[in-house]
Amino acid sequence: MSGIAPGGKDRELDAGTVRELLRAQFPQLAPFEVRYLAEGWDNEMYEVNGRWLMRLPKRANAATYQPLERRLLEGLRAQLPLSIPHFELQGRASALFPYDFVGYRKLDGVFANEVPLKRFATDENAAKLGGLLSTLHAVPVEQARAWGVGGSDSASQAEELADRMTTVREQREAIDRAFGPERAARYAGFVERAEVSVEETAQRVLIHDDLDTGHILLDDSTHEVSAVIDWADASIGDPASDFVCLWVRCGETFLQSLIDHYTLPVDAGLPERVRFRGRWALLDWVGDTLQQDPENVQQWLDCFEHVFPEGFEGR
Repeated sequence: MSGIAPGGKDRELDAGTVRELLRAQFPQLAPFEVRYLAEGWDNEMYEVNGRWLMRLPKRANAATYQPLERRLLEGLRAQLPLSIPHFELQGRASALFPYDFVGYRKLDGVFANEVPLKRFATDENAAKLGGLLSTLHAVPVEQARAWGVGGSDSASQAEELADRMTTVREQREAIDRAFGPERAARYAGFVERAEVSVEETAQRVLIHDDLDTGHILLDDSTHEVSAVIDWADASIGDPASDFVCLWVRCGETFLQSLIDHYTLPVDAGLPERVRFRGRWALLDWVGDTLQQDPENVQQWLDCFEHVFPEGFEGR
């Protein structure tokens, strides 16, 4: 694994190789019309016959997450109020491809980050996601651990946030250039003075931990939330973590609507934890996107005004 960049791959893959993999292991899927679809931090996605999605790990450590995710999804499938993937096909490592991989029927819908924000950030969708999070966070921690889900305590979570803050400070010059001097001045004091503390919250629940608009599917016609995908990062943690991406993308009104539709107890510090982590997350995502995929950095720059509103002084 030495020398592989974060999010990188240690093998090559193309549609032709995927076609041969499927021909050898899943002949029932013929005629094998395969096309590259997308990739995330850990996996590449290929669409097959317009009906199936094959998810293939980009490197060795990414392959280790799939058995856990399979158990988690099997356990959650009958409990959650929205659709989630069902790993029906289990591919095996071979001479063609070095890692096990999975396949599932394509879920209908369009990704939330592909529609105008006003179509997604509605009270109706806040209600659907609030219901999802209420059900997910109510799953007994003992059950989640039995599925193999791990977790972190407050100290570990604070250490992860401290690492993110260090990364942002190291990339500060590039991030400031992306936002421009006037916007950069708005968050300067926050970046320079903010400190991480061990955030004490007695709650530790099962969380998705990557609930971004790129992992949320909407009905094609109504644009209502229909499914949530990519559960590989699920863990036992602070429930605030599942609100962070949605606040960064959609702002304060949507956050409040989510909380209003959340049926579990909300500790008084949750909204501020969401905002504090979200501000660091936005800066970190800008820095990372500038390095990995600079053409797509505008999606994060568009979030600036509600993450760092006019008059923001930080803490």
